[in-house]
Parts: sequence; structure tokens; C-alpha cells
Amino acid sequence: MKLWRNKTDHIPLVQVVHSSPLNSNDTSPDSSELRAFVSVLESDGAVVRLVPSAGMDCALKSQLVRMLAFKDEVVRPNDFVAVADVDAFVVRGDIFDNLRTEEAKKKKVWLYQYENALRHEGTFAMSFVAMRAKTWRQVLGKSAGASAEALVGEHACQLNLHFRSQWDYDQLILSRAVLKSGLCRAPRKSRLWDAVRVDPDTLEDVSEERARDRAYARELRALEEQEERQKKNPPKEKKETKGKLLRNLVSEQIGKFLFNQDMSAGTASEEEEMDEAFSDMDKSSSCFYGFQWKDCNKGRPSVDGGCKWWHFYPNERERDLMKKYYEILN
Repeated sequence: MKLWRNKTDHIPLVQVVHSSPLNSNDTSPDSSELRAFVSVLESDGAVVRLVPSAGMDCALKSQLVRMLAFKDEVVRPNDFVAVADVDAFVVRGDIFDNLRTEEAKKKKVWLYQYENALRHEGTFAMSFVAMRAKTWRQVLGKSAGASAEALVGEHACQLNLHFRSQWDYDQLILSRAVLKSGLCRAPRKSRLWDAVRVDPDTLEDVSEERARDRAYARELRALEEQEERQKKNPPKEKKETKGKLLRNLVSEQIGKFLFNQDMSAGTASEEEEMDEAFSDMDKSSSCFYGFQWKDCNKGRPSVDGGCKWWHFYPNERERDLMKKYYEILN
């Protein structure tokens, strides 16, 4: 928590899920160890809330209650609330500066690792998803004013949650809610729609998605034409890309699809033609589609543009976290 307070002016809200017995006189946990832990968090500048597990698996509940942080008494309707993993260590103080821009006034949802979801056609990563408190309430709908149990209950049938790993519940529920709201989109052919049981054709406004589909089709046609030209007139010197070129069609200003395609580097004029194909994309999109927001970690100690945040592997332990903590702090 001290990293967030040291590096940024954001206020960490920590919800500690516990299964400790409660004191007979009040609702505080009867655990000196837990109370000491809370004291440390508060001294580091965090707002701490204790949440009884109430029979739900502690890890599952801790993942789910993040989506309900907007309900806390310290949060105002227009406050930005960003969910994160507890082992997401902020490295740079400008990590959420895009929430302060004029462009931010047009946005409703920020999916910082949207690139990752498109690459793997998977759900939206919890680190980081940001919305204003009032938008969280709008997106979560009926279960917004309830509990973690209500979140599972509302989506259990549609998502077949009882047949899935509990580890995936939070991202499945949030991804379904965000897509169903119509505030963010995914490519029509993405398997994400099926995974969260949402039919894009049932959404009221599909104009933005259709614009993306047209741009995607033009991109593929341009690639096919380029390949045909190269077959007929092979270049004397072929410039090879480094592995697969990921062309991002969902950047901060213009929604771009991301897809894997083996490509050879084109000429400057061909690049201009490709960029021109995206000129009609909707720049007033309600969603921030994050690109190049990958975490740094022990397997990837650096990324293009520099590390904004650091994430840990499941097999890393306290000494690994503390070592990185002091490295970032100093």
C-alpha cells in the first residue's frame, strides 16, 4: 500500500476477507494477528475494510468484493474506482494519468489490458479496470447494491459458473457485465462473446462494432493484396519482422483490433494506406481500450515504454515481494 501512497496520490481501499470468529460485543474479528495486520495497512495510508467470508471461499470472495468497492462510504459517485490485484506493484506515478485528461471526460470504462484479451480472446484482466463509481453501479445492474454472493447468484446460470474454476468467476462476471452494458466491445468473431454468453446482435448500438468489423476486413484485404503483389514481384530485400507483428486496432484515440498475422514489413506508402483504413473509427468511444499496458515481471523485466507496474508469479514468496518493493521504493 505504501507504494501507491508514495508513487501516486491515489487512495488504496483494501478489503480484507477473513474467517475469524467475531467478538461477542461487536463485529470486529477476534484475532490479534488480523488486527495487527489491519493496523500496518492503515499506517501505510490505506483505507481498510474487514469483510467476513460468511461461508464463501476466502479467495473467491476477495476477488469478487473488488467490484463492489464503489459502494464504500468514502467513495463519491464521480470518483474513479480502479480494481487491481493485491500483488500489482505500481512502479510509475503516472500510471493512471490518462484519467485526468480531457479525453477521459468522454470515457466510461477503462480496460487497461484490453490488448491481452484480444490476443487470447479471453476475459478482461482485473488489473486494471477503472470506472466512475456511478458507472460501476450502472454496469453491474441488479447486483450492484448487494454482495459477492449476489454477483455469483445473478450470473451463475448464464455463465455456468458451477462448472467452471472459481478462479475465473470475477473476470467472467465483469467481462459479461461490461460487454452487456454496450460501453465496451470486442470483435464480432471473438470467442469472448460466447464465453460470457452475450449475443452482440442483441445490443442496441452496434455501429461502433460494425465500424471495427469494416476496418478489420479492409486490413485483411490489404494484407492479401500485399501478399499477391509480393508473389508477382518478390522484393530484392525482404525485411523480416521480429516474430509476429501484432497490429493494434484499438488504441487510446481510435479503437483498433489486435490480431496475430505473420507479415513482412511494408513500405512507407503501404503503412500510410494501412493507417488510412482506420480513419473512420469512432474517436468518441465510451471505452478506453488499453494497449501496451503489459506488466513487468521476473520473466519480462522490461516492456516497450517502460514499466508502469510489476506483477508476481504464483510461486514467488514474501522475500520476492519485499525485494521488489524496496527496489521500487528506492
